[in-house]
Formats: sequence, C-alpha cells, structure tokens
Amino acid sequence: MPVKEATSTPGPFHKSCSTYDEARDEYICPLGGSLSYWWSRPNPHGKYRVGVYRCCSYRDCPERWQCSPQKKGRCIVRGEHELAVARQREKQRSAEKQRVLRSRKAIVEIVFAQIKEQMVFRRFTVRHLENMRTQWSLMCTAFNLKKLYRFWLEDRIVFG
Repeated sequence: MPVKEATSTPGPFHKSCSTYDEARDEYICPLGGSLSYWWSRPNPHGKYRVGVYRCCSYRDCPERWQCSPQKKGRCIVRGEHELAVARQREKQRSAEKQRVLRSRKAIVEIVFAQIKEQMVFRRFTVRHLENMRTQWSLMCTAFNLKKLYRFWLEDRIVFG
C-alpha cells in the first residue's frame, strides 16, 4: 500500500518546513525530530523512484497529531529529482528570470496555440520517437512556410 504525505497544504509541519540533511539522508522536522529513510518505491506514475522517510520518534512527540493523522507517524516522500527541482525554483525567484519566463508567452506559446488551433494538430499520428520528430519538423516547416507566404503577399519579403 503506497504511503502518502499526511498534509498537502502548507502549514507548520509541511514538508517545506522540514530540512533535508544530505549527509545523514534524513529530514529534520520543525520540532527537531528526525525522519529517517524507510524504503523506496516507484512514484505514482511509475517513471522514477521516490524515497519514503518516516518519523522515528512519533510515539514521544508532543505535536504528533497536529503533524500527522497517521498511526505510525509522519511520512515525507522525496523524489530522486528533488534537488534539481529545488535548484530550478531558486533560480526562478530572481526578478530577471521571472521577466524572461513572462516573455515566453509572447514568444513561443502563441506559435504552439496556432499550430494546435489553426492547423488542427492535437496529437501525433505516428509511432516511435524518430517518426514523431519527423512529423513535428513537417508541422514547423508548414507553419514557417505559411508565415513566409503571408509576408510575401504583404510585400514585406522579396524572393529572388
């Protein structure tokens, strides 16, 4: 039976309030208790493994029931890519990165929307990665030719 985190909303005992000690491979809860590595399992989508950390001192914890309603104490689930995700979130906190991310919707998202809506490309009709790359290249070529044709009609571009 899969073990889930007890609280999914931020609160005083949320996973983000705990600190991960990489040297000892355990989480330290806000009250100073430790959540040691218990076992690993596939994530719900089965694409990678996650580690499950369980509280060692849940019987003696004065805040046990505020921390977790589970009988065996608090569990925290840590994905194998969690360190990379944390680094990326830290990068995205800067004002410059947020400006760049906001400009993305004006640069590339419009193109994807036009390919989906106007060219009615909602799914690949082929199998295997190489065939999908070929189909995507054809869609991008068609989009670019359509754009060039429009510029040519408006005399914004001259061939020859």
